[in-house]
Order: sequence, then C-alpha cells, then structure tokens
Amino acid sequence: MKNINVTLRKRTLPSGTITLYLDFFSPIYNIKARKFSRREYLSLFLVSKPKSTIEKGFEFRELVQSRDHSWQQI
Repeated sequence: MKNINVTLRKRTLPSGTITLYLDFFSPIYNIKARKFSRREYLSLFLVSKPKSTIEKGFEFRELVQSRDHSWQQI
C-alpha cells in the first residue's frame, strides 16, 4: 500500500466565499466517477471577512469539521 499525503487547502470563489478541499498526492481512485482524482471538495464554505462573532464561530466550526473529515480519508 502506498503512502498518501493529504493536505487541506482553500480556494477563493468569485463570490468572495472560501471553499475547502482535500488535495491528495498519489491520486486516489474515486469509485463514483470511476477514475483517479487528486482533489475532493468538502462542500464547506467560509466567509472571507467575517463581520460578527457568530460568523467567526461558524467559520471555526467548519474548519474543525474539515480537519476531522481529512483524518477519516486516510
């Protein structure tokens, strides 16, 4: 079995929100798409400039959830 390096990355969308995805070095096989893939988007979005403490708390919760998801992928 090969070692797979997983990195949590973020990308800014044109709308200004930030999306999180996992970047795999040594592509993994995606069963649904039936092909190898290096990225998996997590469907988690962050506010680029949070205005209130509620938005900051929401952003922190999303980051923790993404970290937990990345550990499950390994």
